[in-house]
Amino acid sequence: MTYDTTETHWFANYHSETMYQYVCAEPIHVEDTSLQKVTVLDSERYGRIMTLEGEIQIATDCDHCVHEPMIHPAMLTHPDPQDVLVIGGGDGGSSRELLKHDPRRIDVVELDKRVVEVCKSYFPEFAAGFDDDRVTLHFEDGREFVRETEREYDVVVLDISDPKGPASSVFTREFYTELRRCLRDDGVLVTHCESPDSAGDTFYRINATLSDVFEFARPYRHWVPAYIDFWGRTVVSDAHDPLELTVEEIATRLDERGIDTEWLTPDLCHAMFRSLNKRVRSNLNEEWPILTEEATVEFTRP
Repeated sequence: MTYDTTETHWFANYHSETMYQYVCAEPIHVEDTSLQKVTVLDSERYGRIMTLEGEIQIATDCDHCVHEPMIHPAMLTHPDPQDVLVIGGGDGGSSRELLKHDPRRIDVVELDKRVVEVCKSYFPEFAAGFDDDRVTLHFEDGREFVRETEREYDVVVLDISDPKGPASSVFTREFYTELRRCLRDDGVLVTHCESPDSAGDTFYRINATLSDVFEFARPYRHWVPAYIDFWGRTVVSDAHDPLELTVEEIATRLDERGIDTEWLTPDLCHAMFRSLNKRVRSNLNEEWPILTEEATVEFTRP
């Protein structure tokens, strides 16, 4: 689709205090839920976009380069992931990718029910996984769910927003410790940890905190065009180290599970964990303050 830029809106996507990305886009749905502002736009550059509070969360043309590297490295690290917990993930993309591994159960805990409903209407290719009987949606606070559940999981996915405001408390040692209780002894957790390039202090403090709680904490990053940034994620476990998986083992697990991907390859999955440059690796070895409920991160992108 082509837009006449003299008649079409220009959406200013916030990246940092000193940078915005302007995207030619046509708004097709705008609403204020009880929790946040949700906007759906159509663009030539990224396809259909959903923003929360003015920041791009998902885009149809960036679907696979967001959800495949979010889900598959952690799921492939576990030899037999059957029970999965997703905190956030209201667009459905993470559930869709998780189902490719044929798990027994997926619990999705999303605070804002309207996000799910909007995605079912405007992003059916993302939300299709919600129709699977193995997926159960819980509309409540993720922290409360974790504190109250008696279930144990093989894999936990934190598909959540930036550590700002109330969300800061899910990037703390206390919450990671609670999540550890929900994991089986050989469980695996994956979370986003911001970018080492544009939010360094946040990236390093999150990883220092994860390393304080878990035996293995392995950060990686991958480019997301709509975010105009290298997005950081970390896989953690007390039993499985993703760095020990070879390209051949990754290829075998993908083949045995019958997983078809659009973006991820065995070589790329292996390489992402080795994508941190010398400066980032050196910084990771420094002493960084642990994040706690009393000392949450002061998130900013300068």
